[in-house]
Amino acid sequence: MFYSFLLEPAQTYASLAEYIGRSIYTKELSLFNRGPRLTIFKNKKMVALKHDVLLIENENDVLEALQFDGNDNMLIDEALKYFSTINREELNIAFSIWRDAGSPGIP
Repeated sequence: MFYSFLLEPAQTYASLAEYIGRSIYTKELSLFNRGPRLTIFKNKKMVALKHDVLLIENENDVLEALQFDGNDNMLIDEALKYFSTINREELNIAFSIWRDAGSPGIP
């Protein structure tokens, strides 16, 4: 799998802050508002949390999806193996808020 990113520097902090503010509070501008998401690249391989699915890029550059079928504790246990900068309490809060909202973003 190939990833391509085009990074452009913000002209001013104010313009960046304005966009971030709009995207955080406007569902239509950001898919990230529809459920828990995390992404990290370890050893040049992607690991991502999207809603209640953990995506792990294998040695053949293919994303494998680990489904947890609503078992947030198992998902959080597995996610914490990859995402060391976030803790269990933060993930519990994120999933609690998302579940209380009816798990939006899941078709």
